[in-house]
Order: sequence, then structure tokens, then C-alpha cells
Amino acid sequence: MRIITRVTLPLLLLAVPGGAANSQGMPTSQPGVLSVIIEELKPGVGADHEANESGWPVAFEKAKSPYYYLALETLTGPPEIWFVAPYQSWAAEGESMKLPESNPALAADLARLARADGPFLNGYRSMQAIGRPDLSYGTYPDIAMARFFEVTTFRVRPGH
Repeated sequence: MRIITRVTLPLLLLAVPGGAANSQGMPTSQPGVLSVIIEELKPGVGADHEANESGWPVAFEKAKSPYYYLALETLTGPPEIWFVAPYQSWAAEGESMKLPESNPALAADLARLARADGPFLNGYRSMQAIGRPDLSYGTYPDIAMARFFEVTTFRVRPGH
């Protein structure tokens, strides 16, 4: 059985170093690795969830993090927020994971924000995507100019 899901996601938030929502630091070529976290929201909690989520970029900015992510909100389907972080390699993503370990204040802020997120969520998923320029079409777009993304997923049972 193959399940095809198509989701349209508008650009919701861009967290970049310094907290500026601009194209500073945005990839200009296809990243090697994308880390995607998908939070499934309970109905009616969008505003409260957004208020809590605004604390994450603040915590990373306070820690002078060089990392950033895009936050995307679904327009169709169940209410979800997708957090997409680009990295050039697995090693670069591994380096980003060391930041909270080396910064106890950041680790405490992130733990507090994660606990506060729980009441707003029905579920949580994460996935890793690998960039394949050899299978990509056209030139890499200017992400800073994008307002909507269309994502199509295919789920295939093993052996089918």
C-alpha cells in the first residue's frame, strides 16, 4: 500500500544568527543534510504554541548560536509545524548538537521550552533528508524569497 501525502507549507519564521529574519546565512546551494522536526498541534492552541516557540530563537541568539532553521506551518491537513535545519554534512549537524552540551544556560533554556511545548502537541516526528544534486532539477532557489513550499511524501510498506 502506498500513501501519498501532499502538504503546502507557508514560511512562518526564520531563525538566524542575531535574530534577524533575513537571508543572512541562508544556503545558496543545496544542503547536504536536512534535519526536519514535525510537531503535530492540538486544535486551537496555535497562538499559545507560537508564543512558546518564540523562545527557541531567543535562547539560541543569547547563546550566540551560528545555526538556524526555518519554521513552516501547514495550510492543508492537520495542524503541523515543520522545523527545517540545513547542514552541509552529518559532521556539521553533529557539531550543532554539541552546543547545548557546552552551554549549561542554553541547555536549561531548551529543556524548559521543551517541557512547555508538551501540552500543545498531539505528536512529534523527526526525519533526516539527504541532498541529492544529481537527482535535483534546476538551480537551487533563493530560499529568502520563498513564501510557500509544497512537500509530497511517499510511504511504502517494506516489500512493496
